[in-house]
Amino acid sequence: MNKFHVIIRIFIKKVTLDEIDVVSTLNVLLGSKIEQFSTEIYHNDSNYVIFSGLSPIFETSPNNALSIIANKLGKGWIFTLGDSEQDFSGDAIWNPTDQNSFVFSDVLFANLGIYHKD
Repeated sequence: MNKFHVIIRIFIKKVTLDEIDVVSTLNVLLGSKIEQFSTEIYHNDSNYVIFSGLSPIFETSPNNALSIIANKLGKGWIFTLGDSEQDFSGDAIWNPTDQNSFVFSDVLFANLGIYHKD
């Protein structure tokens, strides 16, 4: 089985949370330290910050890893899954709706992808 990370990107309103809160919450939810964590101002709307990082290493199928992370972060994800256990093209997207929920408030958008280094 290949080893890989899940890329986590969360677009949150600037005044809602600071970097320490986001990192701490993600570390607790995932049971391990988020790697290569960074923040940047969202270029389409300066009221939002993009929090990005890599999950701990997974040794399962990419599709299963996306589901595990998504289920810990919220409800209402839309998945585009790979065709096989070795397909690293899958991703997941979350948008706010009345039916969807997320672990953080004031999230504009979130996405998950697979980071696989050959």
